[in-house]
Formats: sequence, structure tokens, C-alpha cells
Amino acid sequence: MFQNEHGVSVSLTIDTWTNTSRSFLGVTAQYINQDWKPIRIMPAFLRLQGPHTVENISNCIQLVHIDNFSGTLY
Repeated sequence: MFQNEHGVSVSLTIDTWTNTSRSFLGVTAQYINQDWKPIRIMPAFLRLQGPHTVENISNCIQLVHIDNFSGTLY
């Protein structure tokens, strides 16, 4: 969980999966806005190259720049 520049706490979820020949990594973000409405967004959906090792997943996650969407989470 992190807080954006407006002090909103955002929870991130990361999941990986494979279809018959391709692997993917998805990132979702959830928070509650000032009107107490739950907000869910998917800021990243990336192709995961190679096996689901810690190194490959870490390299893929580093491509996601939270700062690029944190301003929209208010």
C-alpha cells in the first residue's frame, strides 16, 4: 500500500498467468475516494517474457511507473 500526493492510500495487487503459449502480468489498484466510493483501476497489463521467476516478474514490475497514474487516483 502507498499514498499518492493527495494522501490517498492505494492498495496494489499483482497477478501473473499463462495461456497456452503466453504469460502476462496485471497490476490493479484499489482505493476509496472522498465520497466513500470504492475505485478500482488496472494501470498495467504487460507481457511477461520467460518463466515466472522472481527475477522476470521483478523486471516486468519495474516497467510499471506508479507515478504515471497516481495523480489520477484522487
